Amino acid sequence: TALPLAEDLLQLDSGNEMARFAIAMRAFRAGKYNDVRAALGQTRNTPLSELTAGLLLGWADQGEGKTEVALKTIGDL
Repeated sequence: TALPLAEDLLQLDSGNEMARFAIAMRAFRAGKYNDVRAALGQTRNTPLSELTAGLLLGWADQGEGKTEVALKTIGDL
């Protein structure tokens, strides 16, 4: 899978967005929403990363049953 490559890439470039998103998706699939937030909190602030991270964070909020927070997170995008 891409995850070992993402982990290797983070050793070379700790802010690599695609690697961070891959790590965040692994955590998302495992229901580890705090790990999702940690991975996404280390992405660069580019328009695409802000949009993608915002959507994933909203889904993480929803996964924890925080519907109103999720809607606000996505609405703020």
